[in-house]
Parts: sequence; C-alpha cells; structure tokens
Amino acid sequence: MTHISSTQNPSIKQLTQLIEKSSFRKSSQLFALEGIIEMDIALNAGYELVNAYVLEDGLHYLKPFDLPQALIYTVNLPVFEKIAVRHNPKNVVCVFKAKNQTLADYQNLDLNLVMILEGIEKPGNIGALLRTADATGVDLVVWVDCPTDRYNPHVLRNSLGCALSVDIVVCQNREILDFLNSKLIQILSAYLHTEQNFYSFPLDKPTAMVFGTESTGISSFWVEHCDALVKIPMLGKIDSLNVSNAASVMLYEYVRQRQFA
Repeated sequence: MTHISSTQNPSIKQLTQLIEKSSFRKSSQLFALEGIIEMDIALNAGYELVNAYVLEDGLHYLKPFDLPQALIYTVNLPVFEKIAVRHNPKNVVCVFKAKNQTLADYQNLDLNLVMILEGIEKPGNIGALLRTADATGVDLVVWVDCPTDRYNPHVLRNSLGCALSVDIVVCQNREILDFLNSKLIQILSAYLHTEQNFYSFPLDKPTAMVFGTESTGISSFWVEHCDALVKIPMLGKIDSLNVSNAASVMLYEYVRQRQFA
C-alpha cells in the first residue's frame, strides 16, 4: 500500500487525464470509476482493477473486497478532491481496464432485446438509458455515432454503474443491421412522423429498438431499413418525450408483453 500526498504525483496526473480526456481513455484502454457501489458492479461484471485510491480514513470501504495491497493507494483530502468527480467526494476512485466487445462476441448467443442508441451525446440521457437497459434486461446495447464514450465519468455516474453492468458494443449502422438480420431480430424505430401506434405492435419475438437524438430523431438509414416505425401516443400539448423516458416506455412494454401478458 502506497500513500500519495501530492496532486503532481505521476499516478494522479494519469488518473486526471483518464477523467478528463476521452482520447486518453481510448489510447490507454483504461478508465476511472468513482464510488464503492460502482466499483462492486465493475468487479462483478468482470472488469480488471488496476488501482484503487482512498482517503487514509476510508480503508474500511474496501474491507468487503479481497484486493491485493499493492493495488491500493491512500491519499490526502486535496488529492482526493482532485480526482473525484462528485461534489461531495467519498468512498473510492478506481482505475479499471476497459472492455472492447464486438458483434462477433454475440453471434452465437440468443438475444431477445437489443437497444440501439444513435447519435446520443448527453451523459444524463445516456446514463438514464443504461439504467433502463439494466432494469429491463436488455441483452445488448449498441452505440452508433455517439460522441460521448461509454467510460465518460459523467456517463458512469449518471448510469449508477449500469454502463458496466450491461453489454455494450460500438459499431456502425450497417454492421448492426446485418447482424440483426442474420439473427432474425425485428427492428422497431422510435419515430415521430408515423401513424403506427407502438402499443398496437406485437412484441412476441426478439426485438431491437432504435432511439435517436431528441433534436433530429433517427437517421434516414433506420427510417429505410427498420421493420416498423412506431410512436408513443401523445395525449397532451407536446409531441414527444425525452429520449430516456421514451425508451423506458417502450422497453417496459416489451417486458410486459413477454412476461405478464
């Protein structure tokens, strides 16, 4: 176990880069994670811990985990405040090795529910979407043209660690379309300009749902290549929901039809 008392320590500088720079996360294949609950989720999901940083009086947070002493750093409060994203820092900040799943990893697996996120960039929306994916048992989340990477600390924080508990693949539209077609998975796209009521669509077979940005919606690619364009009935003055709310409605309807109908 090593103690760090300076924010200029090389290990702290590297950790700061992991927090602030997507390019460094990608090149190093590492990411920073804050919180004891999130750490537990990562370990249970099979992520490999590189280092854990705790305040000197916070070692009791790590007692439930069987961690090698060499991976643990104790730090003073100024250092911890430097590496903590949350306003009230506590618990632990960790460094984990990233995972890089591809569609090939899922070719021989049964997938019942897939969520495709196209172009979505707000960490708050992404975090909420991933929490819903975890809650509804989504088998695979696919990111297409999403500017924000999955290991962004704000995505990790807003998802309460669900960015690590759900399976995520980053690919292009054509790749996931060919993959879904090869597995005979029907594709529904959430789309404002359609008359197809989502609730009238049967969800009795494996399904992929596509969600786009709130400003522009899905791209023309999915308008042309999905099996159905569907919309959630809007009975008030506005014509659409926040994308995370819309996804919750649709994913839970899939759960209802498959498990409780």
